[in-house]
Amino acid sequence: MAKKGEKMYDKKVVVLSQLNGTFAKANKKVCAMVKLIFDGQKANGNLFVCNAQSPFMGSWLLVMKIDDAFFKVELENLEQSFLLPCGQGSKISCLLAFVAEANYPVASGSCGRFDNQLVTLLDEIVEANADGNLVTFCQDSPTQYEQFVASAGNFYQAEPKVFDVEQFKKQAEKRMDAVKDYSTAFEKYYSAKTGDNYYQSVKEELTQLFVTFPPFTPLMERFSDSFFVKVDCNADKYFALGVLTKDGDPKYICYAVPGEKNFSDKDFVYLQEGGQGFWLLYQDADTGQITVRLDCD
Repeated sequence: MAKKGEKMYDKKVVVLSQLNGTFAKANKKVCAMVKLIFDGQKANGNLFVCNAQSPFMGSWLLVMKIDDAFFKVELENLEQSFLLPCGQGSKISCLLAFVAEANYPVASGSCGRFDNQLVTLLDEIVEANADGNLVTFCQDSPTQYEQFVASAGNFYQAEPKVFDVEQFKKQAEKRMDAVKDYSTAFEKYYSAKTGDNYYQSVKEELTQLFVTFPPFTPLMERFSDSFFVKVDCNADKYFALGVLTKDGDPKYICYAVPGEKNFSDKDFVYLQEGGQGFWLLYQDADTGQITVRLDCD
């Protein structure tokens, strides 16, 4: 429990799956991730999108409903950071849209049940405040919260950057702790031999890794409906860790180690992608057992 005066932090990760293949690269599916870190006063957000393209003139928009409030972020690119005047949120729905002469839902995802109002009210939300970076959409008279949003100015203006050595050290420690926590959960699952669903058993620790480390786009662009992060152990060594889904459900946990094709192993699969080679190890998300991926792209 936080002490008096300390900020309460909460992290949410929403994975978005494709709704409209028109905006996907050839033989790919659009996938995206929205990461939100709430501190009790605001939310720091990051958006990462893979395999998307603009087939005609238009712009990209991220629309969100957090609890009962609507937000939109006009995107300059498909990897973008943003701030929201929202200190906490439990029900989160996200919609990636392409705005042109018409407004097109492209990908959606949620924490909890997806709120279809983001789709049905998309035209109204787009027009609510086309000039602003951040808007709150409401159908009735504005609440005190919405009045605050309207009068608070541009929440996307960058905050002053300070080179804080101790803060960087804390971030490095958080990364190492996230790796250790997942390793502990990994070992605990196998030692318990309960037969429980592996992904559900380690979901909390795995999500923490996804929040802590940066997305790894080369493998996300290679595999449809996947999300990978780059886990950098030190200055010159790393591996990628990801989840591959099918119909929205986790199917494989994938470990990717960069290397050359100079040995063979029955459990590993070699992949050449983006001018770099990777040794891939697949883990069944249900059983936790090492497996061979059958539904290959």
